[in-house]
Amino acid sequence: KVKKSASSTNKVLKDTEKQFAQAGSAAFNFGKQSALAVKRFAAFSVSAGALAGVITALKSGVSEAIAFERQLVRVAQVTGKTMGELKGLERQITTISSGLGVSSADLIDVSRTLAQTGLAANQVEKALKALAKASLAPTFNDIQNATEGAISIMRQFNVTAGELEAKLGAINAVAGQFAVESEDIIFA
Repeated sequence: KVKKSASSTNKVLKDTEKQFAQAGSAAFNFGKQSALAVKRFAAFSVSAGALAGVITALKSGVSEAIAFERQLVRVAQVTGKTMGELKGLERQITTISSGLGVSSADLIDVSRTLAQTGLAANQVEKALKALAKASLAPTFNDIQNATEGAISIMRQFNVTAGELEAKLGAINAVAGQFAVESEDIIFA
């Protein structure tokens, strides 16, 4: 009876060993498949995130281009020029924006402001470069304040658009030398 019982127990243990081996193999395959699924999901997530970023950037770029075009139409209305006649101004804005890193949206706003003061389109082009450079100087807060100052300087002292860069540079030098803001000097 003991021998028979031991043989029966041995058979049960062998069956249990087989079942454990099968369970271990199944668990290993499950882990392998789970890791593969996680890798696929991660690859999909990275791709989807990159695609979403590209789409967002594209939407933003289109919106900014439309806003730029609207402002250019306003400049055309103020100056009485056609859109074709303002291609030089558009090229100047693109050149300044990419060359100096000044926002093209800010530059087109400044162009409209300058055109509203009665400056001709070619004078606006000349003034833009001077104002873009001034806005990068540490003593000018932003291009809008520099524009207001430039308009005041041009009207008060009969300064032409071509002379504006030198005048703004002189104001920046004085402001830097005496630790004041350029806007304060212009206001004074």
